Amino acid sequence: VTPRKTAANSEMRLHKRIRMGEDALGTTAMYVMGAAILLVLIISWLLHEDIPTGSLIVLRSVATGKYLRVSLVDGLLYPNGSSSSDEGAVFMAMPLSPSTIKALRPVMVKRSASKSGCECSGQSDEFGFGRFCHGWESQWHRPWCYVKDTCVKAPRGHKLRRHQVCDEEVGYLGPDGYKSPPGCPCSGLESVHGFGAHCKGWEYAGQTPWCYTLDNCTNAVNSAGGSFGSKFVECVSNVSSPPSPPPSPAPPPPPPLPPAPNPPPPDKWVESRKGWGTPSKCACTGYSNKHGYGAYCKAWEVPEQTPWCYIGEGCPLPASGFGTFKHRFLECSQKPSTSWIGSLVGRRLEDVLSTAAAHPPPPPKPKSVGISHKAKRKSGASKKTAASSLLHKRLQDGLGFIFDVRQFALRKNAVGLPHLALRSLLTNGFVAAAPPPHPHELFLNAQAEALTSEAVFAVQQRGQGGPVLSHGLGAYLNLCQVEAPAADSSPRPTSAKGYEGFAVCAATPSVMQKRVAAPPGKAHHRQLQLENKKTGWFIVERV
Repeated sequence: VTPRKTAANSEMRLHKRIRMGEDALGTTAMYVMGAAILLVLIISWLLHEDIPTGSLIVLRSVATGKYLRVSLVDGLLYPNGSSSSDEGAVFMAMPLSPSTIKALRPVMVKRSASKSGCECSGQSDEFGFGRFCHGWESQWHRPWCYVKDTCVKAPRGHKLRRHQVCDEEVGYLGPDGYKSPPGCPCSGLESVHGFGAHCKGWEYAGQTPWCYTLDNCTNAVNSAGGSFGSKFVECVSNVSSPPSPPPSPAPPPPPPLPPAPNPPPPDKWVESRKGWGTPSKCACTGYSNKHGYGAYCKAWEVPEQTPWCYIGEGCPLPASGFGTFKHRFLECSQKPSTSWIGSLVGRRLEDVLSTAAAHPPPPPKPKSVGISHKAKRKSGASKKTAASSLLHKRLQDGLGFIFDVRQFALRKNAVGLPHLALRSLLTNGFVAAAPPPHPHELFLNAQAEALTSEAVFAVQQRGQGGPVLSHGLGAYLNLCQVEAPAADSSPRPTSAKGYEGFAVCAATPSVMQKRVAAPPGKAHHRQLQLENKKTGWFIVERV
């Protein structure tokens, strides 16, 4: 019995030791796993350190190695700051939660409609144009807006979506009434003002319609190329003149007029007082009213009044009126010898009138009002086949869809990044990237007075360089050349070397080329920057 108990006890002790070893191994594994999780959290915290509300930061450009600095001249942000302690380079950071960003999202206000009554959709394009009725391209362009696809009357043309103008076109339009001359078709190009694509009096009402034409046109008005690098030609009328009516037989000569009777001799003028008087048959009677007025020629009531006096009933001339004292009165006149200038002026006026009647002004040229967008483009343009028109329509639909998807993807990919609003210590304004129309459209400025979606930016974590996304525009930041402000006489070079004269924008290209006549909707304006470029990389640093 004893050996059996001993063996059983040994087996129990062995099982107990095995269980204790398993428990120790499990505890060690738990410690190791916990340490690994803690290490991951620490690394994640180090790499994704939040930016506290109210903290002061600076942004350093990777392209220039310098800090973004606000200019008091125009409010733009230039990558030329040499010190992080410069007040113009320091910004107060305000981290924003997803719910706050969602609340700042702009809403479509039903405030405008196109000419056909379709409401503006609130959508924009690669230029930031089209949200509401406005002359987006320039002050000379007709106001227009994008509408929904359900507006069947709205064309696409060269734009990204269906759109419609918001007013009636007036003036010398063409092509009804005018067409390009033979051998010189309209090229369809337009200037930065939107002029020249078809026959129209573009600059002012009454101008002879004209359009940009091809280089081989021998009748071009300006062989040097015009102010926008393209030849232009005056259009000709395509309204045939009606045939002249046959000459009517000459009327018989009128009978001679009887001689005019001799005019009666003029009534003698009688002076009353100080060079003023009346005809002798209408002499002043000497009667005075209770105020002492009216006895002779005088401006009785006020100095500016024409002198007058009371006259008798025998005066054959119509009286100037009856006063409150029931006596007739007559306005006096000056001596005839001092009024010869009036008769001379009268003769000159008669000469002018007779000359104007003999040479009437030419009749105005015909106007054509309400020409549709489709009809205007016929001048000098070839007709498209049904197949090519359908292909063009589908391509346009695809371009609009692709643009919307790309913007959506940019915002979605930035969800995990800190979204900040920045206030400049120099101007006390929010930093914003405003869409058109705005004096600094597509450029960052520190002059916004309120927090809107235009002032929200998705930035890389502190200490990491990377792209910055303008949440309001749905575009990456970039460096763009700007023109010298009116109050700043410093030179602005035309190259990107050193980025002098460049400010932070959300657009492309960085350097605009010389503006020449181009197809409608092309080359005259910057587009939103949808590509991640090194010129738009910045490093966030705490001050």
